[in-house]
Amino acid sequence: MNTVLKRFAIPGSLLFAVAGTGMGAETLTLHGVIRDFGPDHPDFGIEAAEVPVQVAGTVAKSLDFEGEPVYTGEGMVVNGGARDLSGNSVPPHLTRKYVPEPLTEFEIIDGSVVPLEDFAANIRVLGSAITSGGSDVPVTTRILADADAFEPFGSYLDSNAGDVNDGANPRSFAMPGIFPAGTAISVSGRSWIGGGVHIEAVSSSNSPQVRVLRHGDPVPNLEGHDGQTSVEGYVSSFVDTTTNTISLEANEAIFLFEIGTTSLGSSAADFQDLVVLVSLTTDVVVEEDRSVLAEQKTPCAIVDDTPAEFSQPSDGAIDSVDSFEQWFRHWPGVNVSAAHDLVLTLNDEGVYEYSTADFTPIDNRMFGNNGGDHNRGFTLEFAATFIGEPCSGKFLEFAGTADVWVFINGELVFDMGGMERGGSQRLDFDRLNIIEGEVYDLRFFYAQRIEDDEAPFELRTNLWMSTPPPVNMPMVSTYD
Repeated sequence: MNTVLKRFAIPGSLLFAVAGTGMGAETLTLHGVIRDFGPDHPDFGIEAAEVPVQVAGTVAKSLDFEGEPVYTGEGMVVNGGARDLSGNSVPPHLTRKYVPEPLTEFEIIDGSVVPLEDFAANIRVLGSAITSGGSDVPVTTRILADADAFEPFGSYLDSNAGDVNDGANPRSFAMPGIFPAGTAISVSGRSWIGGGVHIEAVSSSNSPQVRVLRHGDPVPNLEGHDGQTSVEGYVSSFVDTTTNTISLEANEAIFLFEIGTTSLGSSAADFQDLVVLVSLTTDVVVEEDRSVLAEQKTPCAIVDDTPAEFSQPSDGAIDSVDSFEQWFRHWPGVNVSAAHDLVLTLNDEGVYEYSTADFTPIDNRMFGNNGGDHNRGFTLEFAATFIGEPCSGKFLEFAGTADVWVFINGELVFDMGGMERGGSQRLDFDRLNIIEGEVYDLRFFYAQRIEDDEAPFELRTNLWMSTPPPVNMPMVSTYD
């Protein structure tokens, strides 16, 4: 999934110039609003024993027409959080595993695969089997892109260091970089006996020792010599059993090597001494896997996430649509409101951060602590604007025991419902379709609802945001 940020009507009060400040300032002040709730509100003052684990999907993907989140009541418990390649917890609905588009325009010329467009290539050794005197014969292989040689599976010139006839296949390699159209991809193979080269075959020489197959070619009707696995056995997942033809994707070709004998009419010529699959794509991908469905790539980088694991439905310990509607709105008789500034400090890494082991900004204020050590039942929100900088490594990260949602231009980009102890999530803005120079609206919503010993709160970002002081703050209401 690739989130598209829709153009959003940003209130005029948010569009203002900040003279003399910006990224590099010592502090970043986020002007927000805190709303405190009385002890009998069903969504606040929750006992620790009732705390759910992290829940995703409890709010709709878009803000309502008033710019407020909408409770769906259709959340799911997150058993295993979504992770990026660095192990960071990421928004579950923004995860995706990137597989580049296949490149199907190629020719097979004199034993080489020649793409007609710029390309990347993935190489997989499907198998290797060759024996002499009852012992396995070492096999080494090399991949060539015109004159550039690659030895990803060990030295081509060393039968010990580069042996692929070792029972450890399949093995894969993503050729580094993008190659220009017309570059010939060829494969070389060597067998070794007694420490010396027995037979070498180079596909680009149009050697009779190498066959190159693509989709629709007949399956070679050859038995494996001396009881070895046959060609058909190695390519069994690439065979149409109805037509007995090779069934490859349109971007694939298979190289079959006979490097056991030069007597190609003999029963020893089984063409499965080395079996190599070449897959052509439009971009480099670390792991070629036919079982992974192709999704999308961000404009900035390959995304290769581990998706979240969900278990059962959960309401996120929220009573109803009506009770949730009160969280981020001034509601006389239900909550009291006050302005609150969250001041983030620039650290040595160029990241603004606010961190506390116990976030208690309204102790003994508003509705008070209700007999407890701290006032725990409240929400915090702030609205900000920022200027789009695509592919700039900007991020927003939160860790704590609270519900947190973030929306950009009215679209959900951060989904951390529930009150999981030690919960965290990170939004990398490069996941989004950010446009250079565009002004974006960011809305941050936080709810502290659990009666616990402490409420950690850590907010980190390298994004410079502008937030105006709250305007038209409602009068502080009293609780009936």
